[in-house]
Amino acid sequence: MSALMTKTGHLTETALQLLADGTLRGPEGMAARGHVESCEACQGELLVLAEMMSTLALLRDPPAPESFTGDVLQAVNVRETQLVARRHIKLAAIPAIAVGLVASLGWACSEGIVQRFNDLRASATVLRAVLDVAAPVIQVTRLPLAACAFALTGAILFALTRTLRHEPRASQAVIEA
Repeated sequence: MSALMTKTGHLTETALQLLADGTLRGPEGMAARGHVESCEACQGELLVLAEMMSTLALLRDPPAPESFTGDVLQAVNVRETQLVARRHIKLAAIPAIAVGLVASLGWACSEGIVQRFNDLRASATVLRAVLDVAAPVIQVTRLPLAACAFALTGAILFALTRTLRHEPRASQAVIEA
């Protein structure tokens, strides 16, 4: 009961609120009700809170506008469209990355690879030795740049057609129903 009482011997505001809304039960509730019966100050506070609770209970939520469901579904559709557009923007970066990779691969497979790496890594003698040995093999087995770009473009187009395939959204099914 001490947690429900103030230093002055009256019930705390929380205890009075719990009594007013009927949630203070058990031995603590019985003790608090007993105190209220003997204390005029707490009785007055409890009456004020009880009147406030009854007034608040009379309040009702305003009715939702008739267009509420349609507005919510429209907002959901707009959000879904934004998410799809955001995903497509990310997917649009794939060709740019692919072109960069193909260009890098083309540069690496082009003539003079040993000289380019020698210019960039003049101090790496081990790398230079490996490239000197590997350069003829790379030049003999390299694929034309156009073939690499064609294969990469096919893979990108396949991935885009899989992601851009039209699938009915759940919100459209609700609207149609």
